[in-house]
Amino acid sequence: LTHVPYDYKVDNWTIGILTYELLTGASPFNGPSKPNQPQSQNDIYVNIQNVDLCYNENYEKLVTPIAKDFIESILTLDPVKRLSL
Repeated sequence: LTHVPYDYKVDNWTIGILTYELLTGASPFNGPSKPNQPQSQNDIYVNIQNVDLCYNENYEKLVTPIAKDFIESILTLDPVKRLSL
């Protein structure tokens, strides 16, 4: 999305995405952008660039605090600050 080189830390980001999806059944960046309007692909890109996680009902109810901490630590935009595995 940003057209900058990347390294293995992008794999860590992907693990965060997959963890969120497996625990909630939804994409972490697929949230409502405007009431009563479908979300566009550009809206999703903006959510990703802003790390605007869409906390759905399953995330709030089913995901443990430890798992939330893991997801939020690994879905950090700055690769240097991102949780390393």
